[in-house]
Amino acid sequence: MPKLSIIIPAYNAEQYIKPCLDSILQNSKESLAKTEIIVINDGSTDNTLKILESYNQYKNIKIHTTKNQGVSAARNLGISLAKGDWITFIDADDTVSDNFIDRNIHRLNEDILMKCEVVDQVPDKAQIGKADSKTTREFLYGLILGQIVGFSFSYFYDSKILKSIKFREDIHFMEDSVFLIEYLKKCKAKEVIEYKDVFYFYRNNMESASNSSSNMLRNIKDASKVFEIRKNLLDGTWNSDNKKALCKARFRIYENQIAKINNRKDYLKVKHDKLFKQILKNETRVPETSLLSKIYFLTILYSPYAVFLMYRIIRKQLKELKHA
Repeated sequence: MPKLSIIIPAYNAEQYIKPCLDSILQNSKESLAKTEIIVINDGSTDNTLKILESYNQYKNIKIHTTKNQGVSAARNLGISLAKGDWITFIDADDTVSDNFIDRNIHRLNEDILMKCEVVDQVPDKAQIGKADSKTTREFLYGLILGQIVGFSFSYFYDSKILKSIKFREDIHFMEDSVFLIEYLKKCKAKEVIEYKDVFYFYRNNMESASNSSSNMLRNIKDASKVFEIRKNLLDGTWNSDNKKALCKARFRIYENQIAKINNRKDYLKVKHDKLFKQILKNETRVPETSLLSKIYFLTILYSPYAVFLMYRIIRKQLKELKHA
């Protein structure tokens, strides 16, 4: 029985899946012997499967191909197949440091939720510091209030608990945070420790669903659901400061998504979508929403073209600066 299961959902990942797997295979033979790598090929239509089949000589790499159902369904399938005592997730377009398994496999402990630092490039030695620690309660509330980014990757989960939880397949954006919050509510861990000597290299893939202009409306509607779930998780500590923190988190997410609109077709979708308008109207009615946020939402509601024109000008200026 493996000690660790690594689950990798992959959809049309022909550009990235080889660097991803190769980074894992840099770990020692001793660690890899205790690890299974489960790749869920989620109905890819490119050469992802062909590349995966080139790894057939590795007995600990298991490939499962399904029809395309989305990343949450792929992760759920991976969880059901996992045989390890511990589970971690790696996205197919990301990589990990060469000591990712070697160091972490000896730290696994049900009294802590362990994670490694997420970076976009190798830090220099001066930036490699001591581990950060928070109580599970502190970390949970930071997630709920949007003060901690809620990715599901880079964490090491107790598989016994994980098998009682599922990713929400009806939510396609920010679903990681709901999953992580559910895990924290059920696990025995007393603290969350982030180790800063092992790295998860995150690639901000501009072609991903969360970065696509065409998915903006869906993402905002999903985010609205997630924030409602978070709000309902707050108990007697639900106060004015909590509400302000959630308002700020919602504004950051909504503004970030609205800024991605870059064509007339998506602009018209936004202009005529009733649920989108209702979500923004609701924000303007919350007393804790800041005045600037209210002005922004009202401008989107009643003069949306002015906002989209502003973003277009900003994008053009940034592009010109890049090539100057």
